[in-house]
Amino acid sequence: MKIGFLLALLWATAVMAAPGEDCGRRIFMTGTSPSGEEITALVGKEGVPVPASAVPCAGCHGRDGLGRPEGSVIPSNITWSHLTKPYGGVSPSGRRFPPYTESSLKRAVTEGLDPAGQALDAAMPRFRMSPEDLDCLVAFIKHLEHELDPGLSDDAVVIGSVLPGGRLRPLGDAIEAVLKAYIGDINQGGGLYGRRVILKVERCNSPQGCLEKIKAMTRSEEVFAIIGAFIAGIEEEALKAAEESGTPLVGPITSFPEEEGVLSHVFFVEPGLLTQGLAMIDFAETLTEDVRPAIIFTDRVQESLVKALAQRIRRKTGKDVPLMAIHSVKGLKGKIALLKGQGTNVLLFLGRGSALLATAEEAQEQGWTPYIFLFGHFLDRAVFDLPELFEDKVFVSFTAIPQSAEEFLDFRKDHSLPGRFMPFQIIAYASAKIFEQGLKRAGRRLDREKFIAALESLYRYDVSVIPPVTYHANRHIALSGAFVVGVDLASRGFAARPVWVEASP
Repeated sequence: MKIGFLLALLWATAVMAAPGEDCGRRIFMTGTSPSGEEITALVGKEGVPVPASAVPCAGCHGRDGLGRPEGSVIPSNITWSHLTKPYGGVSPSGRRFPPYTESSLKRAVTEGLDPAGQALDAAMPRFRMSPEDLDCLVAFIKHLEHELDPGLSDDAVVIGSVLPGGRLRPLGDAIEAVLKAYIGDINQGGGLYGRRVILKVERCNSPQGCLEKIKAMTRSEEVFAIIGAFIAGIEEEALKAAEESGTPLVGPITSFPEEEGVLSHVFFVEPGLLTQGLAMIDFAETLTEDVRPAIIFTDRVQESLVKALAQRIRRKTGKDVPLMAIHSVKGLKGKIALLKGQGTNVLLFLGRGSALLATAEEAQEQGWTPYIFLFGHFLDRAVFDLPELFEDKVFVSFTAIPQSAEEFLDFRKDHSLPGRFMPFQIIAYASAKIFEQGLKRAGRRLDREKFIAALESLYRYDVSVIPPVTYHANRHIALSGAFVVGVDLASRGFAARPVWVEASP
C-alpha cells in the first residue's frame, strides 16, 4: 500500500514538474509567456525596451543553449551542466566567477550580472517578467541539455509522410514503397548515429483530408520531420502549418513550390512552374534570336500562375507577354490570328490536350508554326497527335529524369518497386537521400535547428537521380532549372537525350 502511494506521489510530482518546463520552453524559444503576461527585454547599455519576442533566448544561445556566434558577439553556453561546473567560469575578458545557482541565474536574466556580481556583456538583454515566468524559464534551462525535439529519442528518429489514398492510392503506394525501401536500407546499415529511422505514413482521400492529416502531424509531438508529403492543391495551408509548428518539410510533392520567397522550414526538391517557364524561354533563345513569347492556358484556376509567369518573363526579356485563355474553340480563329499578327513565335501552353490540338490545327490553317513549349506536369498524349507541320517545333519541360539511371534502377529492382509513377518515385528517392544527408551532417546531438542548418549547407550535393542539389539560407528549392526535351511526332515519342537548362533570373 505504501509502495503504491509512493509511486503515485512520484508520478504526480513528475506530472507537476512538466508544466514549468513547457512554460519555460515557450519563453526560451519565443520570448512570450503562455500566461499572456508581457515580457520585455532591455537592450544595450541604454536599456532600450523591446518585446522579448524580438530577442528570445534561443535566438542567440540556440535551441540547444550552446551559443550561436553572431559577428563579434559570442553568446555563452547556458546548459545547466556548463553553468554549474564546480570550478566556475571565465568571462570573455578573462575574469573568473563562481558557479551559477538558480538564484544567480535569475539575477543574470533580470539584472545582467554574473555570480560574482559583475556586469555581463552589453549584448545580453535584461528581461522583465513575472516571478512565475522566471521560475518557468530557469526550470527549462536546467532541463535544456536533455531536451529532445519532437520525434527524437536516444535510439530513434520518427519521420512522417502524408500520401493519397482513394482513387490516387496507387500513386501513394508507389511513393510509400520508395520511402520505406530507402529507410529500410538506412536501418539495415545500422541507422544514423545509433538511431533507427521510423517512418509513419498517413493516408487521405481528398485534399482537405490530406491537409487535416498534415496539420495533425505538425501539431503532434510524434514526428521530427515530414518527407515526400503530397500537398498538391493544399500548398498554402500545408506550408503554413509546417512553418508555424517549426516542423521541417522535405521534398513536398507539388507543382507550386514557394518561388517568390523562402520558407524557413520547407525544402523543395522540384522547381516550380515559374522556374520551368523561365528555363524554357532560355532554351527558346537557342532556337531563335528574337524570342516573342505568349502564354495560352485553359483553366481559370491557372490564371494567377500564368500572370506571375508572364511578369517574370517580362522582367527577364523586357518584352510584353500576351496571355490568352482558351476555354472552348469558340473565337479560337480570331485569337490565333491576333497572336500571329503580333509576331508571336514561342507559345508556352498550360492545359488540356484537346485545346492544344485545336490551337495547333487552327495555327496550321493560318500558316503559323510557332515553337510550342509544354509543361511535363500537364502533358497529355494528345501531344503526339499534333500536325506534322510542328515536327521539331514542340518541346516539353521535366524536372525528374534520372541523372544516373543505373543506381535508381538497381534500387527499384532490389526492392521490387512498382513500375508506375516513375517521376514521383524519383522525387521521393531524392527527398529521402537529402533527408539522410541532413541527419548525417547534423550529427548525434540532433535537433531541428541543426537539421535545417545542415540542409542549408548542401552545395552541389549529388543525389544521382536529379542534378546536384544546392540549398542555402536564401534558397530552399533544390533545383533552379528544368530538363527540356523535343517531341518526335513521327515516332510518337521523345527526341534525343533531354537537355538540362539552368534558368537565368
